[in-house]
Amino acid sequence: FWLKGAKEPTRLFGQRIANPGAMAERYLITKDTVAEGAVVPEAVKMKLERNAALAEEKQKAVAAKSKLRAEQRSALKMRTLKYDKEYAEHQRKLIALRRKAKIEGNFFVEPEAKLLFVI
Repeated sequence: FWLKGAKEPTRLFGQRIANPGAMAERYLITKDTVAEGAVVPEAVKMKLERNAALAEEKQKAVAAKSKLRAEQRSALKMRTLKYDKEYAEHQRKLIALRRKAKIEGNFFVEPEAKLLFVI
């Protein structure tokens, strides 16, 4: 009101992530290397082990997510093909009925939505 042209504050929490499955791919795990023969502190050794375990876990999660996406895409494609086939069959049936009515000299009434009045 007194700040004309000011943008509305953006929310920091409660925002939806567009693709929550992409989080596994985006999660960065650092690849630390240690020179051979160097003395490595215990904390660094623990960090290297933790990062190796996280990298392996990430790789498994990414592979599982990729497999799941492939299955979902395949299922979606099959469902789409089924509906396309069903729609095309319905259209062919209507065309055949129109042609039959025209040949026989009748009228063809287009199908309408069913409507019920219940009192």
